[in-house]
Order: sequence, then C-alpha cells, then structure tokens
Amino acid sequence: MLRAVQTASIIAAPHGLTPIRLEELTECGAAGWESPPDMQQRVNATFEDLLLRHVGHALLVVAHSDVNRIYLASLLGLPADQACQMQVDNCAISVIARVGERTTVSTLNAAFHLTGIAA
Repeated sequence: MLRAVQTASIIAAPHGLTPIRLEELTECGAAGWESPPDMQQRVNATFEDLLLRHVGHALLVVAHSDVNRIYLASLLGLPADQACQMQVDNCAISVIARVGERTTVSTLNAAFHLTGIAA
C-alpha cells in the first residue's frame, strides 16, 4: 500500500490534493488471504461505492496490480480466477468510464507516458 500512496501523492501534489487511503483496495483483505472471487467482490463493491459517491467527477485510483487486474477483469467479463492472466504493467494507466449504470474500459494498460524513461 505504501507505493500506491506514494505514487498517488506525487500525482496529487500539483493539484493541491491529498490522497485518501482505502483499506478496501489493499491486495489482501482485512483477514489476510482471500480467494480471487472474494477479492473481486470486495474490490468491485469499493469501486462501485466510489463511482456512486463521485458521479460526474473524474477519479484517480492508484492501486497495486492485483487490485487493478481483478477489477478490470470483472469489467471485461472475465472470472476472478482468470484475472492473473491479464497484463497490467507498473505505472500503466487504465481508464474506465461510467455512463448511467454502465461502466466500461476505454483504455487498458497504457504506458505512453513512460516513453523514454529508463527501466
């Protein structure tokens, strides 16, 4: 969670914003290990709550790859057990859009902003 908070802080600083840490978006639930379907249910519920609380606004969510993978897999219609097969690179950007009650993925795993940066 520390890396996600640090990254969010770097992005938020020029905008005068302070990131909010959400325990619900950690890779492991409060009880420790959880099954992929349980993790997907927890992560999906958290994203749904965020989207409902911020209708009409842009949100930036910085999370670790397992959280990102499991949510994106759900939006793409993949079962939780197949989420680990999705390629989600560090620092890549995925964009989702909510129109009415429909949430879609408009950009997946974009890394254009990293061009020319040494690994």
